[in-house]
Formats: sequence, C-alpha cells, structure tokens
Amino acid sequence: MKTLLIIFCVLLFAVNYGFAQDAPKVKYGKPTEEELQMKTYALDTTAEAVILYDEGSSIVNYDVSKSRFMLEFERFVRVKILKQGGSSWGNF
Repeated sequence: MKTLLIIFCVLLFAVNYGFAQDAPKVKYGKPTEEELQMKTYALDTTAEAVILYDEGSSIVNYDVSKSRFMLEFERFVRVKILKQGGSSWGNF
C-alpha cells in the first residue's frame, strides 16, 4: 500500500511540474526594432505611455537575525513612453 501511495505522489508532482508556467516571452536587454518604431498605440491613440511587459515574482525567505519570514518581490516592467506627459510612467 505504501508503494502505491509513493507512486501516486510521484505522479502527482510530475503532472504538476508538467503544467508549470512557461518562461517569459520577452527578452531582457535591448528593445526590439518594432518597439522603438512605435509612435502611437493602436488600441488607444491618445495614450501617453504603453506597458509592453509586466512580470513579477515573489520569494519567501527566513531572516534568522530578526526571527521572521520576509517576502521579497521582484518586478520587471517594460514601458514605452509615447508622449512627454507619459514620462511619469518611467518611475518605479
């Protein structure tokens, strides 16, 4: 009975790993030529800025010196500023 339970758990974790999130579809570093050439956003031509990509991840760490858990959040945002009024979108 124990072997059946172990096999079930291994299969459960394997299926869970198979449906994990895909890698990000954006490349870090230099923007694409298409992003550089964009002058207006097609869905909203009055937009001052466009968020091209927004990704975040959280990690829970234990801080021994403070005896508590700490949540660290990292965020990667790619913003295209289209007009002077959208420059505030560049502050994160």
